[in-house]
Amino acid sequence: MGWLMQRAGTSGRTTYTAMYRDVRGRKRSAGTFSSRREAERAWQRAQTHQEMGRVRELKQGRQSLRHYIETTWLPNHVMELSTRERYTYLITKWILPELGDLPIADLMPSDVREWVRRLGEVHDLNPPTIKYAKNVLDAVLTTALNDQLTFLHAGRGVKTPPVATRPPTVLSVEQFEALYRAVEDPTMRLMIETAIESGLRWGELTELRADDLNTTTGVL
Repeated sequence: MGWLMQRAGTSGRTTYTAMYRDVRGRKRSAGTFSSRREAERAWQRAQTHQEMGRVRELKQGRQSLRHYIETTWLPNHVMELSTRERYTYLITKWILPELGDLPIADLMPSDVREWVRRLGEVHDLNPPTIKYAKNVLDAVLTTALNDQLTFLHAGRGVKTPPVATRPPTVLSVEQFEALYRAVEDPTMRLMIETAIESGLRWGELTELRADDLNTTTGVL
């Protein structure tokens, strides 16, 4: 149910702001009008449009998380092949067996919190794997929220077990020289030099191609 906020301007003219509440209960304005009748119609139109959209969206939100992931999210989510393989494994192994049959619109933070607990206590997963699986679930729920299939991101605010961080190991000059002397192949020596000078990760290093080198500037 909407309402009007009546204001008297400095010129003595009265204006009417059409107000209503959105699906989350927040106050929204449908505009300000000089006529009470126009303002009444404005909040009624806004609320009708909202309810019509909500009925359609909530109907779509009744689909299971499994159906949404398998028919919409995975086929259309842009990612590298290796990432897709990892995501698919985590979804199939850890997400769908526990949460897959729940309707998207019914998924609550308590469900995700219980799922996180079970991954650690029942399935004995380590914290990094739990965090990775939760990140994948969060990506799915973010897309579902953007698609307006749900009005609540069930993973937001749900914590995962802390992941212990280890200080990075950096080769000393002496260690690098010992490694360099131990390698006789000139190509492998070039790879070691490139790695130490550029800081490239192993995957990036092994994927280097001739086109990645600008021969004019000497920049990779």
